[in-house]
Amino acid sequence: MKLKKIASLMLAGIMAVSMLTACGEGNPAPENPGEGENNNTASGYSAMLGEKAADTLNKADNADLFTFADNADDQKALNKVVATLNQDTILEFVTNYTTDNFGEAAATTIRGGVQEDFEEEAGMVRPLADGWYAGNDINTTKIGDVWVANGNISMDNVMSTIFEAYKDGFKNEDGEGTWQTVDLSYDFDVAVSVVNVPLSAYNEYTGSVNFIAVTVTRTADYV
Repeated sequence: MKLKKIASLMLAGIMAVSMLTACGEGNPAPENPGEGENNNTASGYSAMLGEKAADTLNKADNADLFTFADNADDQKALNKVVATLNQDTILEFVTNYTTDNFGEAAATTIRGGVQEDFEEEAGMVRPLADGWYAGNDINTTKIGDVWVANGNISMDNVMSTIFEAYKDGFKNEDGEGTWQTVDLSYDFDVAVSVVNVPLSAYNEYTGSVNFIAVTVTRTADYV
């Protein structure tokens, strides 16, 4: 009887070791994404804008100052603002903010209610088009613009238009300054959010319109 118990215990031990070995070889535990990896991997349209800016950033030796990553809070803010627009307002954007009612204009910035509402929802202080460097201070500053684009035009072309509008900012020619006697440099987190609105309700139009929010969060670093 004792021999049977001993044999059973030995067999159970062998099986346990075998299972642990199999788990260790076939299904290694996932690495902690916070160790040895860049967690700011850009995705979606933020990545697309980052690709457009890559050459300029590399030439200016500024690639390490800019992070391109989608921002869930910005996306929620844009969703909320666009959801408040009625069909007549959207039709006005179509006719007034795109060339030839879906012509060749890739995108243009919006001013007025949509921009102001998004600034409030997203916690921004002013439009990005007003300048990237409003004073040399140590406060974190979020700025941004809302664009409208013909939905029939590729987002690749739209991102090219947006990049050209901000090209000088990506060069960061003005990015260093002083706050009192403290030397500062800046890091920039860039996010792009998009909401597409179909226009099937309008018999004279086909396709859709895209509302695009581009935000830049500027954080000061001591040099």
